[in-house]
Amino acid sequence: MTDRTVAPSIIDAVNLEVNLLPVHKFVLDNDTPLYFLSDKDSEVVNVEWVFNGGNLYEVQDNVSLATCSLLKNGTRSMSAYQLTEKLEYYGAFFQVGFGHEVVTLTLSCLSKHVNNLLPIVREIISESVFREEELDIFKQNSLQRLSVNLKKSEYIADNLVNELIYGSKHPYARALSESNIKALDRENILQFFSKYFAKGYCQIFAVGGLDSGFELMMNRVFGDLEFAKVVAPDRPVVSLSTDREIRKEVDSHGLQGAVRMCRAFPGRNHPDFITVSVLNTLFGGYFGSRLMNNIREEKGYTYGIYSYVQSHLDAGAWVITTEAGKDVCNATIKEVYHEMNILREEVVDADELDLVKNYLLGIYLTQVDGPFKTMARWKALITKDWDETHFYETIRNIKEISANEIQALAQKYFTEEEFKEIVVV
Repeated sequence: MTDRTVAPSIIDAVNLEVNLLPVHKFVLDNDTPLYFLSDKDSEVVNVEWVFNGGNLYEVQDNVSLATCSLLKNGTRSMSAYQLTEKLEYYGAFFQVGFGHEVVTLTLSCLSKHVNNLLPIVREIISESVFREEELDIFKQNSLQRLSVNLKKSEYIADNLVNELIYGSKHPYARALSESNIKALDRENILQFFSKYFAKGYCQIFAVGGLDSGFELMMNRVFGDLEFAKVVAPDRPVVSLSTDREIRKEVDSHGLQGAVRMCRAFPGRNHPDFITVSVLNTLFGGYFGSRLMNNIREEKGYTYGIYSYVQSHLDAGAWVITTEAGKDVCNATIKEVYHEMNILREEVVDADELDLVKNYLLGIYLTQVDGPFKTMARWKALITKDWDETHFYETIRNIKEISANEIQALAQKYFTEEEFKEIVVV
């Protein structure tokens, strides 16, 4: 019997071995890969269909967003109301997640209902019709949301980050505007849907209480669809702006401003991407970061400040983001540069670096805690054309990175002249 009077030993995450449970793979008759993990103790199933259909693939502005937003709004045999009613009858949760590169359709339901729900998802994928009246409602709602968002300093600041880093014509920087919302038409949406969904490239991920023969059932329902590998259209090259500072006022009575600082960073396949995650975490990537300790705890300029590195394919950006009182926005920027300078000039203390390593490795431990989280990790790897080698290489790099390597990365990337400053009040 466990002695409850004795505290358990504390083991640093750095000293733990993190293992990724292997995933099963089955190829449907139409060459669509199905990755699955079974959890016999679960009564729930989660299935995700991932398509290469983000705005990286669109020719007309925002046609991908419109397509994704309207996917649940009716098929050849069902109206939007009937479709919603059927899903709710089985207590199912169905959503469409939109991104720059991929779009994810997610079905969560009880295991006993999955056979009734898969044909409905098939119909959404292959027979959505995008009725004109639904498109009109989408346009009306989008214009209303846009008019509200254009009064928000943080919305404008985030769009400016993308424009400065990628150029306004690049898909990563493509933002909604009144003109491109009004220009959306049903024919272009149908063409995009047919090419990138009904006949697009699909990867399927399933986890939960899967019955024996689940992969055969998936093959019967989806194995005859015309899924095929599609190539993204030519797109503009990244065009880094020469502007270094933008100060913009949208509300003369506003009390705080949206502060953004950003610099270009290579895409997610760059050799520095993994090790930079350690520097970024220490700098501004978690609640105990240097930016948080200085600008929130010591100066009181903001409730929170964070930094992150975008994980895009073509290119990326290193972004610092916060909202601060408008009278201390410039002081906030000054303090960010101050923290960059310290990291360039001083070697990080061993205890602080160990804390960050344990924090990051703790996150990886939670990401393999059970089949559902493990499948989410596999999906993140597979959709980026990575495998388990990348997972273990990331862990090894986090464990082995030295304080001197952190300083070298800071000297390489924390150059003030490379950073752009945005303040929108």
